Amino acid sequence: MIDIRVFELLCSRICHDLISPVTAINNGMELLDDDRGEMLNDIRDLLMNSASEGAGKLQFFRLAYGLGGDPDGEIGIGSAADLTVRLEKHEKSLIAWPADRERMLPRLVIKSAMNMVLIGVEVLPRGGEITVSFDDGGVQAVAAGQGGRIEEDSLKTLDWQTHWAATPAWPR
Repeated sequence: MIDIRVFELLCSRICHDLISPVTAINNGMELLDDDRGEMLNDIRDLLMNSASEGAGKLQFFRLAYGLGGDPDGEIGIGSAADLTVRLEKHEKSLIAWPADRERMLPRLVIKSAMNMVLIGVEVLPRGGEITVSFDDGGVQAVAAGQGGRIEEDSLKTLDWQTHWAATPAWPR
């Protein structure tokens, strides 16, 4: 049986990540109604940046959580890395992927890596670096930074066995 809490956390994460750019777009549209021309460039920049952030997150979520493609198919490391570049522009953490970006791996391995990246971003509220690596058909993500912490609720819900490595200084 699948724990419904996993779905609640997933939906909460998606909503949390999308509310900021969508709200900014809405605010920009409201400013356009009130503007007499003096803030037009600032409003345009707000709208473009917010739309880009929202689109980037949606593309990331589509690959990380979506059902598209062959379940037994493979995805290149570069596809996931390219999507996180757009994601990290709006986050405080740097995300390092292996140099062999052309390497193809099972779809579920890439999806796991992308989810680990999101967890890494979440546990590093002050920023840091998330390093993704692959070996023997598995994936590992190491997140390092000041003030990193994993919420107790997340620890209870997720299986952390060998898939997640954290710096020893983090409270568990």
